[in-house]
This record gives sequence, structure tokens and C-alpha cells, in this order.
Amino acid sequence: MNVLVTGGAGFLGSYVCELHLERGDAVVALDLSDGAKVRHLMGHPSFRFERGSVTNEALMDGEIEACDMVYHLAAIADPRVYVKDPLRTLHMDLRAGLQVTEIAVRHRKKLVFTSTSEVYGRNPKVPFAEDDDRVLGATTINRWCYSTAKAAVEHYILAHHQANG
Repeated sequence: MNVLVTGGAGFLGSYVCELHLERGDAVVALDLSDGAKVRHLMGHPSFRFERGSVTNEALMDGEIEACDMVYHLAAIADPRVYVKDPLRTLHMDLRAGLQVTEIAVRHRKKLVFTSTSEVYGRNPKVPFAEDDDRVLGATTINRWCYSTAKAAVEHYILAHHQANG
């Protein structure tokens, strides 16, 4: 199987890459970073590191078309960034998430998306369940842009699944 992992050089992404290589799959890790967390994989014949952005539609179209399965893990998940620069966060986490979903649907590829516990916001119920209410603060508070973007992409993926199977 050919696997694309966006955010493939991140904390979760690097482990997903390792897992698929152990299974004998071919893996492309796409990431904006220098690839330090996957450097140990770079000599593997079934691994390729692609430094690039999920916001690059032409790049994503080609990579998704060439794979069998996409793990969309790329995100700005640093509270310091999403509080300081909500527009950048929304561009990466919302716009790119919608774009990756659309390309995967167009090419009929399997898509795995990771969200965040942040989508539950201030819900006092712990532990959370997937069908729990979202309790967020005001839209004027930048902190909530990350969780809102992730939840919106969840809704978008679900809507595509309901419409297209």
C-alpha cells in the first residue's frame, strides 16, 4: 500500500510512518519541518520525505493521487501560534483540511483525520466521549480558532461520507 502522511515528521506522524514501513508499505511523509523526527527513516527504500505544505494544492493533488491512503495529521497545534496568529492557524487547519478532504474524495482515496480534545473546549465532563457537547468560549477569543477549525473539518469529512459513502 502507498501511504501519504501529512505532518509526517511531527510527533504522531513519525510514528505512523514507522508503523507503515514495518508493515511493508511505501510511505511519503509531507511536512514543513526539516524532517528531524524522521531522519532515521530517510535511508529506507520505501520512505520519501517531501518538504512542502498541505496548502499547496498542486503538490497535494499529485501526492494524494499517487497514494492509496492519506493520514492528514498536519496542523498548527501550538497554542502560542494560534493565539498570536489565528489567520495562519485557520488557513492551515481549516482551509488545508477542507482541501485535503476534497482531493481525497475526488481521487477516491481513504482518509484518516486526527482531531483534538480541544474540540470539547470547556466541557466539564471528563473523560470526553465523541458525542459530548462542544463548550467553547467567544469567537473573539483566538484560543478557539484551532478547535473550531478541527471540528469544522470533522463535520466536512462526515458530510462527504454521508453524501458519497
